[in-house]
This record gives sequence, structure tokens and C-alpha cells, in this order.
Amino acid sequence: MDRITVGLDFGTHQTKVCIENKADVNNPEYSFFPFKDLEGNDNYILPSIVQINSDNTLSYGFVDEKRAKYGKKFIIGGIPKFPQKISVTTEDLEPMPTKPAILNSAPPTSGEQLALYKKAQKLYDTQLNLWRNKNNSLKKKHECAMKDAEATYQAELKEWQNTSQVNYRMIYRYFKQDTFSDYKWNCSLSSSYLSIWYLCYIIFCLEEKYGQNFAIQMGIPTGSDRFVQKKRRAVSILLTAYHLVEDVFNNDLERFLSTPVDELEKMTKLIPFSEEKKQEYGLLVFPEAYAALKSLTAQNKIETGMNIMVDIGGGTTDITFFTIENSCPKIYDYSSISYGLNYIIEKANPHLKDKFDIDLNLSIIDSQELSSVISSYYQKLRGSCGDLVEKLFTSFPKTGYPTFKLTDALKKRPIVYSGGGSTYDFLRKPIFPFTDVTQISPKIWQGMNIKEISKFIDVCPIVSTALGLAISEIHDDVELATINDIFKPRQDT
Repeated sequence: MDRITVGLDFGTHQTKVCIENKADVNNPEYSFFPFKDLEGNDNYILPSIVQINSDNTLSYGFVDEKRAKYGKKFIIGGIPKFPQKISVTTEDLEPMPTKPAILNSAPPTSGEQLALYKKAQKLYDTQLNLWRNKNNSLKKKHECAMKDAEATYQAELKEWQNTSQVNYRMIYRYFKQDTFSDYKWNCSLSSSYLSIWYLCYIIFCLEEKYGQNFAIQMGIPTGSDRFVQKKRRAVSILLTAYHLVEDVFNNDLERFLSTPVDELEKMTKLIPFSEEKKQEYGLLVFPEAYAALKSLTAQNKIETGMNIMVDIGGGTTDITFFTIENSCPKIYDYSSISYGLNYIIEKANPHLKDKFDIDLNLSIIDSQELSSVISSYYQKLRGSCGDLVEKLFTSFPKTGYPTFKLTDALKKRPIVYSGGGSTYDFLRKPIFPFTDVTQISPKIWQGMNIKEISKFIDVCPIVSTALGLAISEIHDDVELATINDIFKPRQDT
């Protein structure tokens, strides 16, 4: 029996699916899953779109002008809502350090016990200060987020007041971005529900071809600090999609597609995270930064040493700091910022009538405005890359090596671009100290058994994450290498 692993690259703007078939364990075969467009042609990139049709049913992936329902702008969502206060929850805060037992009694007057007491007091004070600083930093971050939310609200309110009502197609994009990031969703429909229904459609298509004989590996935008929390959310959404497909609609795609949206909302009950259910369905969830890296390192196409990979997607940019040592990747940290191609096009074209109904066509934007927005985008990207490098320098003294060794090792290192954004050459820039700019290319596929490979050469940077996700894994516990590992090969020689 074929052993099928589905690499599901659920994108903000478009979704790609790659299949690993391990009928021959020693020579797995990879193929990209085709979806049928409105003309019945195979399309290997499924737009992340949900459309409300004139009969209140939903369709997925492709805009159908003949069936689309139209509404009056601002009637559906009404006046923009004032943002709720962004507060720090107990889940975000780390627990206060536990006070050592020795400090619960009066300090000894002298001798060895007094020395132990002072040492414990000093260590505890240090831990307490670190805890306070980290939690205060988090609170400040939430305060800044609230200010940004209020500024966004004021801008949207002004637009609402100044814009006349116009007809628009009821088409929704960016639901994935809102589901997994801090993107501001301003629609009456739940972004989580739209993500679930969109994934339902994909699962229906997969089960039509493979039955239930496959496991899904999906990527999510996240940094290392929030991965576990977001992974649980992703698993919950996938479990809910499976529940609808198999238990509610009994694998009847036509009934699913003919169900009005208000009935779908009543049928959709979020299934909570369950490790047992996760294993039952064979679900694995990886950071998109890690997923983008997998296909690159699998074929040993990156030189030994420290590298940064930047995956520019439709809604997020995912960054990985990694090394290649002894032909194996080691990941030291990864992060994700909620800025991608959609940020660039929206900011460069402030007169968009409906941000849910646009195409990523940068050629129509004034070059001066585009240049300014790209500069702003790269400030955010440099900041994120800089944070990873700063953490590296902060921890490096623990290795026992002088700092200049790290500085020398980082000179002229590769920055590898992937994703849809990397297809625009003006978005591939050096970010000091990573000045050797490269892009994922078909060379990374050499040695891999990919069906009809010639069809995908031109879109290699776009589908490479799906290919990486299709490489089957035993578990999704992404273990980060420690700072002590960076020069370990040199210590061994």
C-alpha cells in the first residue's frame, strides 16, 4: 500500500500541496496536487479565497464572476468597531520564579550556611529581575499593539466616512493570516471558520483521490516563542475540518458545497486540541520558517556555516537562522513577521476599495510609492533578522570563544530567499551581515524524484515550502540547537 504524506502549504494568498508517496521507501516520489479551476484545467496553486455566491453557498479557490454575491460596501461590516483593549493574559506571562526554601527562614549569622544563603539570594534576585523585565517588556509590547490598533481604527473610520457605498464582490482573503497572527480582521464572518471551511474543501479533494490513506503536515507562521500555542490552534482547526468532512457531511462534497453559509456556521463547532486525535489523523504542524528550510537542506545545497533564510509570502515573512554542519541542518532560532506582499501592495495603494478583493499586481503601483513601502518593509525585516543575531551575540560568551570569532564567521554569509516575494528581484536584498544573496532554485531538487518536474521549474521558489512539508517526519517537535553547537565541529577537530 502507498504511504502518502501531504505537504500542505496553507498560504495567506495562495495554497500549494505536495504529495510524498513512499511506496518505495528508499526512493520516495513527489508530486504537486492539482486542483480544478473554473474551466476544468489543472491548477497547482489554489488561491486562498472563499467566495459567497448569490445563493448564499460558498465556493473556494477561484473567483466565479457569474455566481458571486454582491453587497454594498460597509453595509455588511457596518461602521468600524473600536478595538478591544489588548491585555496581557496569564497564558502570555511566565510564572514567577519559585523562591528557594533556604530563603524562607532568617539568614544564618556566619559560616558556610551564610555563604549559601547569600548565593541563593543573589541567584533568586537575578531570576526575579529577569522575570520582571520580560513581563514588563511584554506589557509594553501589548500597549504598543493597542496604540497601533487605535491608529488603524481611526484610519478605517476616516475611510468609512469619506467613501461612498459601492458594490463589491463578497470574496474573502487573508482569513489564514488573521487566524494565526495579529492581523486585524474587519468582517462579520469568523476568519477561523473561513480557514476551516477552506481546509475542508482541500481535504475533500484529497480524500477523493487517496481515500483516508494519508497524513497531513502543515506549516504555520510563528516564532519559536509561540510555536506550541499556535500549533495547538492549527491542530484544532484541522480536527474541526476533518470532523465536518467525515462526520457531519460524510464525505459528500456536493452537500458541503450546496450548504448555505448560515447553516455552515451552525454546523461548525471548534474541536479542541487533542494529542490522541492528532495522532489518529496523522497531523503534524511545523513553523513555516522550518518548513521552507526542509527542502533546501534535504539535498545538501547550502554551504557549511551560518545562514539566514527569508521566506516572503503573501501575508507573512518567515525567517530562519541556521547552520549546515556535516550535511545536516541545525536551526538556532526562527521568527515570523506579519508583513508580506499584501502589506506592500495595500500600503503602496491606499485607495483600494476592498482589501479582500485585490490581486498582487505590483506593476500598477506608482514606483515612488512602491519604493517607499519596500523601504518600510525592509526596516521591519532587518529588525527581525537583527533580533536573531543580537540573541546570538548575547549568548555567545557561553561558548568560551572570543566574540571576534563569531564576527568573523558571520562575514558575507548567505541570505537565502524563497516564497512568492522572492520572485521579485527588487525584494531580494542583503541584510547585514548576510550579504551573499541567493534564491531557492531548481538545483535543490536535483536527486529528488519529482513527477512532471518541468512544469514547476519556474515556480520553484513558490512551491518549495510545500515540497519541504511533504518530506515525512516522525514528529513535529522542532528542537533548536544551542549556542554551544555553533563551533562544536571546530572543537572536535
